[in-house]
Order: sequence, then structure tokens, then C-alpha cells
Amino acid sequence: MGDYNKLELVELPRRQVDNTPDKRFWKKYKNWLGRQETSGTDIHHVTFTPKFPHNFTVVHGTRADTFFVQQKEIDDQKSLQKFKQIARCANYRSDGRLLVASDDGGGVQVFQVDSRAQLRRLKGHQGPVHQCHFAHSKTHVVTAGDDRTLRPTKDL
Repeated sequence: MGDYNKLELVELPRRQVDNTPDKRFWKKYKNWLGRQETSGTDIHHVTFTPKFPHNFTVVHGTRADTFFVQQKEIDDQKSLQKFKQIARCANYRSDGRLLVASDDGGGVQVFQVDSRAQLRRLKGHQGPVHQCHFAHSKTHVVTAGDDRTLRPTKDL
């Protein structure tokens, strides 16, 4: 075997934590929910209500949760858990009264925001639907999916 030389351990100087104005600014922000609400799944879409107070809905897993900004909480009674497959997208109508949401099964659902009642279930895509939006007419929905089709609906 060969001879080995013993190496000297060199102590490196400790890194100074820089307390820059930028770091102080971002440390002020806290998680105002105090809990993680995404149930360990990826977040696929975030959409804001077009009307005040501009709550937002987060689409993740098989549900869509609405975060109420003024109360700083999630009302579990207002969460949409009516998806059999992974939910992909959700968008509000311009008046904020209806929400359209899509999933991996090719389904698109229209919900009434206040009651969370499902008003309509639209079918036609052969794969996941990644985009769904209300048209300017407020009575039509346009969807796009993995089956490479863009589908406008007739009147709701």
C-alpha cells in the first residue's frame, strides 16, 4: 500500500446573515391561513372573482377551494369537491355568479357560485380539459383539451 499524507482541516469563516432591506420586506409576509390547504397535490389553476372583494379559487387535486380574502379563511362548505378525476381549470363569469371548471376525465361543469350547485355538466372531450372560459356573451363556454379540440358550447 502507499503512504498517506494527513490533510489539515481548514476552518472557513462563518457566513454572515445579511439583513438587507429586501429580506426584511419579505419576512413580514406570513401564511395567513396558518395551514396547508393543497392536500399534498399540485396546484393546477388559480382564478380570481371579477367582483369585489376579489376572492380567489385554487384548483388542486379533485377539488376547488375558494379563499375568502376578507375573512382570511377557507369555508369548507363552499369548496367544490364534485370532481371524480383531477380538476384542471376553473374560471368565473364576468359577473362573478357562475364558475366553470374542468377535469381530467374530459368533463366540464358549470356551478352557481353562491349555492355551489352544479347547473350543467358538459361532455365531448376525449381527454383532460386544460382550459375553460366563459365567452363575452356570458351564455357560452369555450373549452380546450388534450384531444386537440377547441369546443364552444351552445347557450347554457
